[in-house]
Formats: sequence, C-alpha cells, structure tokens
Amino acid sequence: MSPRPCHVSFQRWSGLNCDSAPRIPGYNYDMEEVREKQTYLGEQVWEWRNTLVDKFLGLFPRQTAEHLVNVQKEGVLAIRSLLDCALEALEGDLKRTQERPSKH
Repeated sequence: MSPRPCHVSFQRWSGLNCDSAPRIPGYNYDMEEVREKQTYLGEQVWEWRNTLVDKFLGLFPRQTAEHLVNVQKEGVLAIRSLLDCALEALEGDLKRTQERPSKH
C-alpha cells in the first residue's frame, strides 16, 4: 500500500523549520541544503509512520482495522473540539482585556 499524501507537511506539523534552527557562530549555513534535508527527514518520518500503521492494522480483520482507525479519528476530533473551545475562551479574554479602560 503506498502512503497517502498528507495535507500537512511534517515541518509545518512539527513546527520545525530552517528559520527556527539554532545558529552556530561562524558556521556558513546553506539554507537550501538544510531545507532539502528537512524535507527528506519529514518524508522519511511519514513513510515510517505509514509502514508501522499498515503493519499494525494488518494484524486485524479489515472491519476491526477500520473501527480502530475511526476510533482514533473520533479521539482526535474530540481533542480538536476541546482546543476550539479553549481558543474561543481566549478570544473572549482578549476582547474583554481590549475593552477595559487603560490604567496608564
């Protein structure tokens, strides 16, 4: 089974990018090379992940494997819902903070 394309790149998902890497003084960075290595690493991680998941799900009958994936999806959607609620609460906090009179 070939890996399905992911909608989010590994770098975006992980928060890793060339600009966030610590700099060593005096070392000349070839940013294009760094980006290529990051892309390769990201692709490698997704390949490993897909291979591991395929092997694990291959231990179960198809309906059971589908059920396991759907349960995981429901769990992730529940977490997303909690995060959405937290973001809404923070937006409310920000709005109230902006509406209160300045003390200075």
